[in-house]
Amino acid sequence: MGEQSEKGYAGRNVYGNYSPVVQLYCGNDLVDSGYQRWNQNSLEDYLLYRINDMPADVMFKSFLFSPRRMKSRRFLTPALTGFEQPANASDWTEWLNELFHRGGNLMALRDAVSSCALPVAPVDVWVTVPYPEIKQTRFGKADGQKLNFSSSEDRIVAVNWWIKEFANRWNQSGLEGLLRWRGISWGREVINDADIEVIPSVSSFVHGLGKQLLWMSNYGTAHAEKWQSLGFEIAVLYPNYYGNTAFGWEWIDYAAQFARSHGCGLQWRYGKGLLYDRHHLYDYFNRGLPEYNDYMDKSFIVASFDNVPISEIYQNQLELYIGIYSFNKGIYQKWNYEGIDY
Repeated sequence: MGEQSEKGYAGRNVYGNYSPVVQLYCGNDLVDSGYQRWNQNSLEDYLLYRINDMPADVMFKSFLFSPRRMKSRRFLTPALTGFEQPANASDWTEWLNELFHRGGNLMALRDAVSSCALPVAPVDVWVTVPYPEIKQTRFGKADGQKLNFSSSEDRIVAVNWWIKEFANRWNQSGLEGLLRWRGISWGREVINDADIEVIPSVSSFVHGLGKQLLWMSNYGTAHAEKWQSLGFEIAVLYPNYYGNTAFGWEWIDYAAQFARSHGCGLQWRYGKGLLYDRHHLYDYFNRGLPEYNDYMDKSFIVASFDNVPISEIYQNQLELYIGIYSFNKGIYQKWNYEGIDY
């Protein structure tokens, strides 16, 4: 892979990748909201920017598919694994099957791109590999071996097996062309000492396929400053700012300063619920302007939506919808909402 610049953010199109990336969660969630399998229509909502219900431009040209809860009720999301038994080989295989489900997820994205009224191809694809939870001592078989994740070697075997299986299915799918598989996202935001024994081997395997390794990290997590030496091409920081917690918008600035010093990208998240206030996304956009942290059109960015589909924003919060598009295009101007204090 190419060289990352020594100073400044990870570039908006670092290594030729498209950005912003939209992260889409698949499967069920903690409160059993329903099993999410993305179809062509729902993906078009993220692919296209609409004016008066008509496609006017591209909204997102890069997609990251990430798993949550599988049909077994076990989680592939590390933050929630304590609520059920750790995921096993059948859950990891289910995630593979889901990604290539006929009419869903990757196949649906291909259909959305191929039938799009606007020239959007190729569209970038990233996928999140399941996290090898160290508490899983009876994972099952992968590559003909019975695996126990108390062993670092077994964890490496499992992750590389899953990536190899994904690569084989991708190569047989005919997706490359309309879509571009760019790489793998590591499955956990926080890296512990046991993971440090695993990630370099995974990185080497990914690089052997000619792909990149992405880390979706939290600002302030351990080992964040070591991301390049671990073998990641890109690390993207989430500032942990929601609007209704003890962390104020200043945390966006703190994360941006760290990202700029260590060559990272940034994440923003829009959601609804007790954690979020109604202006928090404007804070992410405002603080990215040149007069503040200057990451709007200079940084590699990943966006995610927590229990709020973008179609709902289009229908009910048109100003915010326009703001998302404007920020993606680097033409956003500061929104002085009521009560803003900067």
